[in-house]
Amino acid sequence: MFGLPGNPASTLVTFELFVRPALRALAGLPGSGRVVATGRLAAAQEKPAELTVYLRCRVRPSGDELVLEPLRTQVSGNLSSTTGHAALAVLPPGRARLARGARVRAILLAADVRHDG
Repeated sequence: MFGLPGNPASTLVTFELFVRPALRALAGLPGSGRVVATGRLAAAQEKPAELTVYLRCRVRPSGDELVLEPLRTQVSGNLSSTTGHAALAVLPPGRARLARGARVRAILLAADVRHDG
């Protein structure tokens, strides 16, 4: 049994980070089943410096790298913010501001996103 948050976007992130890997482990499969790649932020982002933030993003290839375009709304209670994205950009702790073009890890949620492995 898994307990998930009530907000739609929080449920999505919690499922990807904890439930999917747990279900795969119970099935004898390794990891989360998701590809983790590096991409560049299409827009500067601010967040509390001490927190890791998972930013819902669209992804577009640009040459040999991925560009991560954050959705306009990141409000966790907004149901529409759980659609239209192909990745979770991982904004690490230790920095309050990440500049446009900053390289971050991204958990790719869509199977058709091109990545460099």
